[in-house]
Amino acid sequence: SKRVRGSVWTPSFILMFGYSLLSNAGFFMTMPVLPRYAVESGMSLAEAGLLTGIFSIVAIFARPVAGMLTDRRNHKKLLMVFSTFGYGLFRDVPYLYACRILHGACYAISSTVQISITTQLLQKERMGEGMSLMSMSQILAMSIAPNLGLTLSGTIGNQNVFLIAGGLSAASVVCCLFLKNTS
Repeated sequence: SKRVRGSVWTPSFILMFGYSLLSNAGFFMTMPVLPRYAVESGMSLAEAGLLTGIFSIVAIFARPVAGMLTDRRNHKKLLMVFSTFGYGLFRDVPYLYACRILHGACYAISSTVQISITTQLLQKERMGEGMSLMSMSQILAMSIAPNLGLTLSGTIGNQNVFLIAGGLSAASVVCCLFLKNTS
């Protein structure tokens, strides 16, 4: 078997891992809180369900566009798109839908670009190891952030959870600032 030199844990890989962990934590923190927040904002349960589900619908349809943007634009700039703050700033139903639609599109773009950048950072011989470690950042966020969001929701309120999630997204953008330019 071929011996591979070096570690996947380069400074750029660590920044991408941090980006992924923080942005996914912000996303997964809002998931269990949003339906309750929507109902408290005056939506029916059906409307809250639609609000929650519209994210996935938008993300699915935005994926082909995200792929084209990834091929044609600066990856670093595309990663800096985030929209989690909006939930905490607006309670009006149309604005919540607009924030959710924007969030779905931004998630499609950022997750696609993240994969593209990560593959550029890894040696061919370390691709499997690096991609599995990057996936671990999402799993960590998925296992911790929803419960954290619900716990914080009960203690500091839903709006503050959205602001914290937005802060995590902003912190993920800071990781991008230190990335070397990627194509």
